[in-house]
Amino acid sequence: MDAKENNKTAINGIIQATFDYLKQLYKNEKSDNLRIIFPRKSSHGQNKRGDIRVSEQELRFAFVEQFLKNIESKGWHYSVETPTEFYYKSARNGNEPALGGSRSGKIDLTLYDESINPIAFFEFKSGSLSPNDNSGKFKRELKYDIIKLIVESCKCDCLGYSLHIMEKSNHEITNFSDYIDEAVKIIQKTKDDSKEKIDEDTEKRIVDKQTLSNNIQYKPISICE
Repeated sequence: MDAKENNKTAINGIIQATFDYLKQLYKNEKSDNLRIIFPRKSSHGQNKRGDIRVSEQELRFAFVEQFLKNIESKGWHYSVETPTEFYYKSARNGNEPALGGSRSGKIDLTLYDESINPIAFFEFKSGSLSPNDNSGKFKRELKYDIIKLIVESCKCDCLGYSLHIMEKSNHEITNFSDYIDEAVKIIQKTKDDSKEKIDEDTEKRIVDKQTLSNNIQYKPISICE
């Protein structure tokens, strides 16, 4: 088993521990090992006071807790809101995401080996592709995340993860491979707009479906089912 596969095995163990942790937390089971909690909403708007608020932030911090608990012997490190190597057009203000733009993006969380080489990039999502999302905001933000994960992980020849927390499993993204295909098309179409040019090895990885299938992982968690 090569180093990347060993890393994937270790990371998948951390992800599973994180998901088990959050499911237990959502059920409000008491445990000395649980530190983060899901906060309660106020009664503003359509919210009912006391409803649990589930967001990507609980997922991110729970993941870090489990990382610190389970990975100590490997000597790995992590950074948050990691500046990207490439420049991107974000999904803000209804824009369609793309490679290029006037500023670098940020990766939610990055793991590094003991030599501070990136081994995995992570983007955290919450919510669903709801039919009521008439603005398409979630879809655009998801595409933006995947574009970044593909380009940055292919540049470093490492792993990329999209971790998605939701309350019900019917909010899970069932066509993630379609998003990858669309992201690759956007990257190829807009690569010349990037200030940092894509080198030949990176481009080969971007267009190789087997490489993307092995490197880019979608991991959803439904915490109440």
